[in-house]
Amino acid sequence: MSFKRSKLLRSMFSDTSAKTTQERKPMTLIQAFSPDILFQSFQELRKPVNFKGSIQTYALNAFKQILKFTKDFTNGTFKFSKGTEFDIHERGKKRHIVATTVADRVPIHSFCQNVLIPSIRPHLIYDNGASLRGKGTDFSRKRLRVHLWKYYCRYKTNRGYILQGDFSKFFDNIDHQKLIEMLSPILDEGSIKFLCHTLKIFEKSLPYEDYIRYQHHPFSSLDYYQNRNTGPFILRRGVDIGNEISQACGIFFPTKLDNFIKIVKSCKFYGRYMDDFYIIHPDKNFLKDLLNDIVKLSSELGLYLNLKKTHIAPLNKPFTFLKVRYILSPTGKITMSLHKSNFARERIKIKKLNRILSREDLISQHRSWRGGILRLISTKQPTHYHNHKSLQTSDRFFHTLMENKND
Repeated sequence: MSFKRSKLLRSMFSDTSAKTTQERKPMTLIQAFSPDILFQSFQELRKPVNFKGSIQTYALNAFKQILKFTKDFTNGTFKFSKGTEFDIHERGKKRHIVATTVADRVPIHSFCQNVLIPSIRPHLIYDNGASLRGKGTDFSRKRLRVHLWKYYCRYKTNRGYILQGDFSKFFDNIDHQKLIEMLSPILDEGSIKFLCHTLKIFEKSLPYEDYIRYQHHPFSSLDYYQNRNTGPFILRRGVDIGNEISQACGIFFPTKLDNFIKIVKSCKFYGRYMDDFYIIHPDKNFLKDLLNDIVKLSSELGLYLNLKKTHIAPLNKPFTFLKVRYILSPTGKITMSLHKSNFARERIKIKKLNRILSREDLISQHRSWRGGILRLISTKQPTHYHNHKSLQTSDRFFHTLMENKND
């Protein structure tokens, strides 16, 4: 084997290939809320959304807003304002979003990036790939590829089983009290108090009947916001999608489950991306017994498995994880392909944008999307996807659209 080929394989299947960024050391709450760190946090969060009017309005008097927060925080009089509520439809699924104001996002961003995430990251397993610096969907997809390759190297076959699981209403059922109990040994007293103050934003007031019902059934924030049937009983469960602290709580809350699978059950081929997880094992009965243990442990945490999406499938058949289709051949070859919905969604998007964007802006948008796909399907990359025909179909559709636009 040539040196270049062996170097490529090491980069594909090495556990340390994704460790390219330095982890931040946790700060104290006083340090994280100093004016210079808060302004630095504002500079970080404004980069992807600098075009928004709310960001530009805050930037006009950013120093005044930051000094006001530091004064209110020192006096203990700061309060979070009510966020903006709206619904979105993502891939046919309706979600209710509660977006925090920019004035609240700045201290929350500083708390998450400088205190919370650096404190919890050493306690997370390596294969927890969501909402962390240096990780993401590409990382989790690559780790599954690594696990498939290591499975084949150990057992010399593609026969086996994969358990894929999904939690129902994951963010809506994160218990505040249990979360605080998990974080108390990790964070200092001041950080715990600020976290408790932040979690009060997510508390729901319910009538007695609904409060009792949600003690033993999954809570749905979408139903709550639609009905608005409030009452005197406070439900301290759930975090709103749209708040940065919700992502940090989501990656940490099932840590007990991660350690049980990885350490107690010695399942090395296990990975989790927020509420989606997989376990690869040669024994189907072992996975069945493990699934029962996962159900019990999840109920202790107050989480509920989605039984429709949780299943055990043969490893020698195609399966999908994070919108990517995997095939493990009898020779050990691993084929990955992006789900066809990625290309169908882009064609629908281009067709709608054709009505409102100019020709130059439309070409720029398509080139940006196409560049991201080419980055994945390029054979020069260690992890590549086989979607050349789907990309050609999208290109023909785009060129036809441009010809009609000229006419």
